[in-house]
Amino acid sequence: LTLMNSPFARKMAEGLAKRANPPGVGSPATKPADLEAAITRAYEIALSRKPAPHELAAMREFVTGQMTALGGPTSVNVDRALV
Repeated sequence: LTLMNSPFARKMAEGLAKRANPPGVGSPATKPADLEAAITRAYEIALSRKPAPHELAAMREFVTGQMTALGGPTSVNVDRALV
């Protein structure tokens, strides 16, 4: 719980989200293939491997749910959902 509320951990998560979804690469908010690419980049950056099919499916479901909870699929909400 302490780590989840840590400003440092939040800053690192935001940095990972920006690296996984850089400007001009595509909008995961509008294209499922771009969302999968952003998730794959995040795994490659953080874990040095591609996600397994079940991990990709779980993350796709999680990020889509987060975007919905944040008000819908906009580019700002994608970045927030990836954190």
